Amino acid sequence: MTEPDEPLPELRDATLDEQGLEELLRELGTLTEVREVRVKGNATTHGVSVEPSLAGAHAALAHGAAVQIRYAYRGAIWCDTLMPAAGRVRVVRSRS
Repeated sequence: MTEPDEPLPELRDATLDEQGLEELLRELGTLTEVREVRVKGNATTHGVSVEPSLAGAHAALAHGAAVQIRYAYRGAIWCDTLMPAAGRVRVVRSRS
């Protein structure tokens, strides 16, 4: 829990088309230090098996699974949660 004198973590929300998703994954791969990629299954994606990488994240999203990507950028740890939504991808970004 955040202490009274500490600011809340930064939080951002966006929706990307396929081109925006590809650009985001490319930027994460070249500008950050990716620490972890997690595929979040649901009732229809439970059996999806992908490599825990940015390419695997893209494949999982294409199969309807959500993905969390944790990475270091400019001295901070960030987490992007990517969720497929009607032909687009919703991205929720938070700073730890």
